[in-house]
Amino acid sequence: MQLVINKKEKRISDIIQFLSEIEKEEMPEKIKVSEHRDEIDEIAEKLNNIVFKHKNIKWGNPYVEKRLTEIVEVIMGISSLDFSKKAHVSSDFNTFDAISEGLNILGEELLASTVSRNYLNNILQSMSDMLFVLDKNGEIQTVNDATVEILGYDDYEILGKNINNILEKNNKKLKDFFENIDLSLTKKIETNLIGKNGDKHSVIFSYSLMIEKDNSFKGIVCIASDITERKKIEKELRNREQKIRKSLEEKNVLLKEINHRVKNNLQVVMSLLYLQGQKIDDANIKQTLKESQERIKSMALVHEQLYKSKDLSKISMKTYFDKLVQQLYQSYGFSKNELNIILKIKNIFLGITMAVPCGLIVNELISNSLKHAFEPMAGNEGGAKKEIFISFAKKNEKYELIIRDNGKGFPENYKIGKTDSLGMVLVETLTRQLEGELSLENRNGAYSRITF
Repeated sequence: MQLVINKKEKRISDIIQFLSEIEKEEMPEKIKVSEHRDEIDEIAEKLNNIVFKHKNIKWGNPYVEKRLTEIVEVIMGISSLDFSKKAHVSSDFNTFDAISEGLNILGEELLASTVSRNYLNNILQSMSDMLFVLDKNGEIQTVNDATVEILGYDDYEILGKNINNILEKNNKKLKDFFENIDLSLTKKIETNLIGKNGDKHSVIFSYSLMIEKDNSFKGIVCIASDITERKKIEKELRNREQKIRKSLEEKNVLLKEINHRVKNNLQVVMSLLYLQGQKIDDANIKQTLKESQERIKSMALVHEQLYKSKDLSKISMKTYFDKLVQQLYQSYGFSKNELNIILKIKNIFLGITMAVPCGLIVNELISNSLKHAFEPMAGNEGGAKKEIFISFAKKNEKYELIIRDNGKGFPENYKIGKTDSLGMVLVETLTRQLEGELSLENRNGAYSRITF
């Protein structure tokens, strides 16, 4: 078993040399004692005292020879990292006993604070990431099994070589990475390592510096996480994403074209209804055809908005209602001077499945106001300016649509579900389609509220 003892090895070696000279009955130089005064210094000082304060000691004395031999064996054991030997400490506790006790304590502390190289190697070799230990010149001193396996080198082919031999060439970032070493930082960079066969391995390359106690730079520990497979997956995902984007763009173009053609087809239907109306003398039938035209216009307007929109899944209800209301009051022959329209529409976006029924509801209710609300009423000749108010907002997780006018209001006997008016039947049906609620009241005119 090999252990790491650092600078203590040299000092123990000095003690062994000192004792070997005594055994030869030579007078050695004193063992150097550092000013830090640790256990080894205590042992060294006691040995100095024995030799130089008791020069007349008979080294052939069996007791002295036995104790010194025992001490030498323990010190030799510590130097070879065998901590099983213990020095005898007698109850008299003389100078030899003090040295023995100091050696025993030193051995226990070294055993507790020293890590087995085998244990460390097991940890390093079990790593899936590549590991390089470099000296301060960048030469590779140690690698783990993952490095050899991934890059395809044998140990002897890579050990002693400079790390630059396996790093991607002409990489400015990597050059700066090593040239600007900061002793206080752990650096990380994405680069390529070159394998034995010249194949590139994409890695996240990081290093941490090995610093001595005196803050001197000893070397570098480098970790390289192989991300080659991850890069392949990322590239594949990018390619898939590009294909999906291209497919979506093609579908968007197709949907725009569909909306454009639907709008054109609806306009053809409106034109046919208009031409049919021109050949009919019955005023009621003409009015019915005109109302059908307005309903088709409201649906055509949705497809026109989608055709012009960047987002084909949603429609701006503010823009839609603005155009729809303007289209309606112009169709019924009202001017801005005689009709005041107030719009309070929040910037809400709805999908086509909700926007179409919403548009048809607004079309029916505003058409109803424009046709019936402002008919001449007794006592109101030349009365207040005609007004229609429309609001659309989201309240308490529900959408709220309000349309009111300052006209004559709903008939007194009017009840939801009890009407022959096609327009109001549509409003009720479309509200149910939206899974909403409809309320109709007279509040100084007709007041309609739909929540969904």
